[in-house]
Amino acid sequence: SVLPVVPAPLHFADVCTRSYEVGGVTSLLALHSLFVLMMDHGLEYPQFYASLYCLVAPRNFYARHRTRFFRLLTSCLARSDMLPAYVVAAFCKRLCRCALSAPPSGALFVLALVSNLLRRHTECACLIHRGKRVREGNEIKDSFNADADDPEQSRALESSLWELAALERHYHPAVVALAKSVGAESDQT
Repeated sequence: SVLPVVPAPLHFADVCTRSYEVGGVTSLLALHSLFVLMMDHGLEYPQFYASLYCLVAPRNFYARHRTRFFRLLTSCLARSDMLPAYVVAAFCKRLCRCALSAPPSGALFVLALVSNLLRRHTECACLIHRGKRVREGNEIKDSFNADADDPEQSRALESSLWELAALERHYHPAVVALAKSVGAESDQT
């Protein structure tokens, strides 16, 4: 709320960058301010999506500030059609992983966001339609690197959204219905 009324908002870039390192809700607010500076004032912050990616964790689906976090994710990911496919795929994959252990409200948010992202970024449809999985013994190996803090190193485009099949067996009927509909739009076109 301060950035729109100050005469030189870009002077706050260093403060926001350092505030991200504090953690918790402060990191969330700092990233939101950096996003506003990037979109409205031309700030270049190449680590923005890597920083946002680090905040996507199961604990944030139970946090007190989860609504603000969901709003930030939605505005940052859905506002730009120019995001590289590997970034969109990494967010979709990490969000779906989080949805497996999230409360129903969090899972519904993830499914709606992932559905919208896949619709806008058709180059990521391979995540849904990829049936090829590598078997090692009795296990199916997923090439997604869940421990990577950078979307580029997550290898999400080589993976699939198998988490959707797991969410189709969720105990909450709304989650089941939405999980079954994700990606179905591309089958009808």
